Amino acid sequence: MNVWARFWRVAAYIALQQWARIILLGLAIACSLVAVLAVDALRFPGLSGGTPPEPGDWPDWVQRLQVFFGVFTLLIAVFVWYGEVREDWEDSLPKLLSVYFFHGNVPVFVCRQAWLAHEGDIRAMGQSIGQQMNNGVRLDFVPYLHELPPQLVLDSTGHARKHCRVKFRLVEVPAVARRSPADPKTVGTAFFWHGEAEDKATPVAPEELLTQPDVAEWLLPQSPPR
Repeated sequence: MNVWARFWRVAAYIALQQWARIILLGLAIACSLVAVLAVDALRFPGLSGGTPPEPGDWPDWVQRLQVFFGVFTLLIAVFVWYGEVREDWEDSLPKLLSVYFFHGNVPVFVCRQAWLAHEGDIRAMGQSIGQQMNNGVRLDFVPYLHELPPQLVLDSTGHARKHCRVKFRLVEVPAVARRSPADPKTVGTAFFWHGEAEDKATPVAPEELLTQPDVAEWLLPQSPPR
């Protein structure tokens, strides 16, 4: 990869990950330019015509401009600090995991809001949940998964939780979900399980699951798998 290709890939990553800060910075710069042009105390000496600026006007103008941009820099620093504290707070929250197993565009197993110890355990926890829903039989799925951005949700007690969501793509339909034992490609019955439920997964028609917004969301174009 050449230098320019690497540069544009990094720029695209920055734009995708920091778009909110980039927009705020652009607005701040635009407001600064408006202020410099509109406020007499900040206007460039001699910009509006008339009497040429005196030599002493330049140091005064620079000092006034430094005060203005000092306040601007402080506001940016506060915004960055808030963003970092918010990320730390979100990372400190108890975590939940919803797992979705699809065969093609048909849901097979769905488990909502199971307890998750750490975000690094998403793959292992998702596999374990799928195996439990499949009566202890290990599932056969492709070696990569899709994730959606985490959400902040409230649990039944009103406490905030960080909600992670992941999708596995099954190579074939498990025996418990097949329309017929000899047909590994057609889903006859799907299963739904809530992480807080003490009973087993509930059989449900795949079409009924697809009416749920969180399930149907996986049919939209997704980010590249990891």
